[in-house]
Amino acid sequence: MAKSFFKNLLHFITNSDNSGKPDNVSAQQAIAIQKDFINDLERDKSDTLSPPYTEIAKQLNGKPEVFHAAVHYLIQIAQNEDKYASPILSILKHFSQRKNISPEDIKFLQFQIKKIEK
Repeated sequence: MAKSFFKNLLHFITNSDNSGKPDNVSAQQAIAIQKDFINDLERDKSDTLSPPYTEIAKQLNGKPEVFHAAVHYLIQIAQNEDKYASPILSILKHFSQRKNISPEDIKFLQFQIKKIEK
């Protein structure tokens, strides 16, 4: 596996072989180091970041005030970010099918869902 960008940079700066001469990094090596760093960064980012609505969706099971706020913010995200509209709509529709939700909350949820079902 290729060294990370920072390990290569650290090696270049500190010259860990103690020869007193700085390592010469060719343009090709620099490009390879940079590509490895970008690939590592993209892989790490995709593994650790989740869409912004996931934490909010967890709050749908909360108290009525928290539920209403969560629905409100999910609708706002769906209206402002088209790429999240479909998954948010799916979450809200699935949640509206639950048996332990009150009739008032179902009506509220259905009204809010209509805002993003264009």
